[in-house]
Amino acid sequence: MNSPSSVSATGNAARPFWVPDGVSLDSLPEELKIAIAGIVNPAYQELVVSASSGLEQSTGLTIVHLLWLEILDQIELGKGVAQNSDAPDTLKHRETMIARHLRLVGAKNKTSNFLLRLHDFRQKWGSFPAQQDPLKGSIDRQKQE
Repeated sequence: MNSPSSVSATGNAARPFWVPDGVSLDSLPEELKIAIAGIVNPAYQELVVSASSGLEQSTGLTIVHLLWLEILDQIELGKGVAQNSDAPDTLKHRETMIARHLRLVGAKNKTSNFLLRLHDFRQKWGSFPAQQDPLKGSIDRQKQE
């Protein structure tokens, strides 16, 4: 897939769609650059670039984006461990972050399961059945009359 976007922590590739223009990927924290190189880039290659259809590419891109958000949440949650504060505001924020993280993981799992079902369907049946053009039948009937 010739994509206008590929995830990279170096300046030699296009930006991910979800990273604002003002953010320099090279200035990201080291732990995030490691996660991009070790997790996000390989997932992008496998799930988006190597996908065989537009639906698979779109689903793969959603999974990669959710991975990105999941990693950002994990880093943020890790910072909270270092703060070790029992203040009610801090605890409430931490609970909110954990709930958000669990929703992200759930969404990633649902999307991944859809992609797996799509792959299973394609292996079993080859491709989606040809869809009938709903207007073609009515046009053909009009021609016969």
